[in-house]
Amino acid sequence: MLESILKMRTEERLDNAVVKELFDAYCQLGIFTRVSEILETVSQEKREPIIHTLGSHVTKEKPVLVYSVLKSIDERSGEKASQAAAVVDLLWSLSLIYDDMLDQDLKRSGLPSAWVQFGSDEAYKSSYAGFEAVKQMSDLRFGEGSSKQIDKFVGTGLGSLKAHRELKPGVSVGELLNNYRQRALFHCALPFVLINQEPNIDNKGFLAIENVNLAGQILNDLKDVSPKYIWLRDSFSDMRSGVMSVPFAILLKKLLGEDRAKILGLFGQGQVLENDKQSVIDAFTQSGALADSIKLTKDIYETSLSQFRLVLSTQFYVYAEKWIGYKLQQLGDLI
Repeated sequence: MLESILKMRTEERLDNAVVKELFDAYCQLGIFTRVSEILETVSQEKREPIIHTLGSHVTKEKPVLVYSVLKSIDERSGEKASQAAAVVDLLWSLSLIYDDMLDQDLKRSGLPSAWVQFGSDEAYKSSYAGFEAVKQMSDLRFGEGSSKQIDKFVGTGLGSLKAHRELKPGVSVGELLNNYRQRALFHCALPFVLINQEPNIDNKGFLAIENVNLAGQILNDLKDVSPKYIWLRDSFSDMRSGVMSVPFAILLKKLLGEDRAKILGLFGQGQVLENDKQSVIDAFTQSGALADSIKLTKDIYETSLSQFRLVLSTQFYVYAEKWIGYKLQQLGDLI
């Protein structure tokens, strides 16, 4: 019943062929069923904000690529691969609830954020209940101690979010990228730990997943200031809240004097006026910061695809190839 409700809410928002293909894979590989089983253990009242967030965030590349790598590494890992992918999907959705509250973002993929729809208190209680359900199910599926690993990786992610908000203008691109990597460990490294593999520099599957998610984070940063997307979304959220991003780090490195001071003066003011938005867009395009940010993101995506090629079987490589091709197309449309 719950799986049918989730599927119905999600399918009506699948407006892209690649996104739909990965969602179909998400269902066919058994990941959706595992997600529904975990949510069934959460009370109906507390799971509504989670279902709302799952329905708003319809792209399922994270769980599908995790499953694809784990199954390619060990053909016998089907059941555990789908369970690990479900953990990734739910933890990611729960992190979105928290992240939207932290940034005070009003919308998530065109729908009201969970804290707006249900109130901050209910959204927080829901995310906590979902987190506890994921941990309980993980101990059952992967063995006792799995919940402690989840606590560890999620704690690292939350710590990186806090550290990110404390980074000041002038922070290097490298430091920001390291922060992004720390934030993503719960959906990049955790799946390997759950099946007793080491997520290190010798693990090409881990590196591929880490890089595709790293590129995705920068692309999300870029959409926040892109001329194409800026009028279509709740844009400039990082600038409004005074949070540094990779594109802004690249921009500030290029600007001097009054131009730099003007951009810095807009940080953390709670709002960005329409005239100021255009000034920021002009600064990005005229300085070359937008082009440089796009190139960096493209390079990371292409590195990830090369790593996936070394790991994935033909059956699963098509998912990585189509997803990254879709993202590269979005990058090309940013200017």
